[in-house]
Amino acid sequence: QQMAQMNQVMRQVRPYEAALIPDRAEELHQLADSWTKRDLPRLEQLLRAYFARRQALVPQLVDMINRPN
Repeated sequence: QQMAQMNQVMRQVRPYEAALIPDRAEELHQLADSWTKRDLPRLEQLLRAYFARRQALVPQLVDMINRPN
């Protein structure tokens, strides 16, 4: 149930995130590749970068979401 709620919230954010992170598909590919190859040090590095990147974009995302249409 919590995952469903999180997905509902993220569904609203993803279009804005896509505008700020145009290379999301490549980012996901690298994460999946690291997981598949069981390259855990690289996966950890990529996950840290993934979350740091999004955390840094929070102010921009909030501005975009709250901007009047």
